[in-house]
Amino acid sequence: MKQRQGPRTPSQARLDGWLREWQRVLRLQDWCLKIEAMREKDMEFQGCHGLCNYSPTLKNATITVRDSIDFRDGAGYPEDVEATIVHELLHLHFSPFYVTKGLVNTFQEQAIEVIAQSLVGLKRRSEAMASKKGKPAPMVGAAPAKEPKVMGKAAKGPKKGGKAC
Repeated sequence: MKQRQGPRTPSQARLDGWLREWQRVLRLQDWCLKIEAMREKDMEFQGCHGLCNYSPTLKNATITVRDSIDFRDGAGYPEDVEATIVHELLHLHFSPFYVTKGLVNTFQEQAIEVIAQSLVGLKRRSEAMASKKGKPAPMVGAAPAKEPKVMGKAAKGPKKGGKAC
């Protein structure tokens, strides 16, 4: 008898691919970005799908996404790691006026989530339409090709900055 497997965390290569793709689309090529998957018990905030530690002055950030093993959604919805990545990247645009507590924080988080879900949905609809016509899908809001900065292994995290869930 075959055991049912739970959700699988995307590979590091897949996470890096989504990060670079959306970094270009959201025009964040001037940021040094890094991404990793982490077990929920090891994350700074429990219950978040992702976390973005950033330094706007240094323009570097590390995005942590929750390992899919830890995803529990009582409504039965699958985890959308790509949308989580887009959500965390959008925090970089909001960072100059990001509020960490209260009702304004709730409104910011809701707006960021709606934008992230909409962008990923548009990309997927575009890909579906293109595949029906047998053509490659154009990337939604594709920015000019410019290589994004990659945070090297020797680079340190942000010295002063914020955290957004």
